[in-house]
Amino acid sequence: MSELPPFSGENPYCIKCDYGEADFFYCPGALRIGPDGFIPDAGSMRRMCMRCGYTWFEQCADVNLEAP
Repeated sequence: MSELPPFSGENPYCIKCDYGEADFFYCPGALRIGPDGFIPDAGSMRRMCMRCGYTWFEQCADVNLEAP
């Protein structure tokens, strides 16, 4: 499996038309089979340009789930 590009921030620019607004959709990960059993994938984020409709995938933003 190839490495996804990093999270591009809250206001990414489309690499096709250079427009500065893109919608996003979370794509949950799946379980894959590894040498020691099942391994959960982290999931990905699908971006879609609000002008031309071009879509691309990237890593999800890091979320700190620890209590302050």
